[in-house]
Amino acid sequence: MEFITIEAFSEERFTERKSLFIGRALPVSSEEEAREFIDEIKEKHKDATHNVYAFSIENRITRMSDDGEPSGTAGRPVLEAILQKKLTNVCVVVTRYFGGILLGAGGLIRAYRKAAELCLNNASIIIVKKIPVYRVTVCYEHWSRVLKLAATLGLPQKEPQYLQEVTGYFGVIPELEEKFLREVIDLSSGQAKIQKEDEMLVKYKEGKYLPV
Repeated sequence: MEFITIEAFSEERFTERKSLFIGRALPVSSEEEAREFIDEIKEKHKDATHNVYAFSIENRITRMSDDGEPSGTAGRPVLEAILQKKLTNVCVVVTRYFGGILLGAGGLIRAYRKAAELCLNNASIIIVKKIPVYRVTVCYEHWSRVLKLAATLGLPQKEPQYLQEVTGYFGVIPELEEKFLREVIDLSSGQAKIQKEDEMLVKYKEGKYLPV
């Protein structure tokens, strides 16, 4: 599994004919998280005229709300801004404070889309992948060699366990699986115990894979 999303919260605002538009985007992993974000913004901006939202979760769930604006003029353009960038696991909420001048249907569509685009353009875009995790158990003598190999290959890892031997947990992208397994065997003189575990989500940023 692989998808494109944003790395962190992003916010941008602008004024259109005296109406203030505030666009906010947040990476989310479930519909529940998206709803919590929406409720948080609504609570924060109870006095706003509208709190329009849209979200996409792993390309399977998409939701949107015009929140009182004319049908199709608010939630739809926000969702389209998300989908045009091929983003998923993203929720965008656009808050509007009415300035007294009507924008018309076309003006609303352009304004809500602009608010969504601005906050998404300001966000750091990352690629997220689900990759297998290998559990590697070696003696302390060989552990530093395994760590050096993982660092050289740029492998993300979970917290190791230090008992009679050391057990490390390494995320390995498919292209590096054969090389990693072969070299772990070589570095440990064939003594390493290796087992494929569950999977982990990692983000690709600046040429490296990092745990999400």
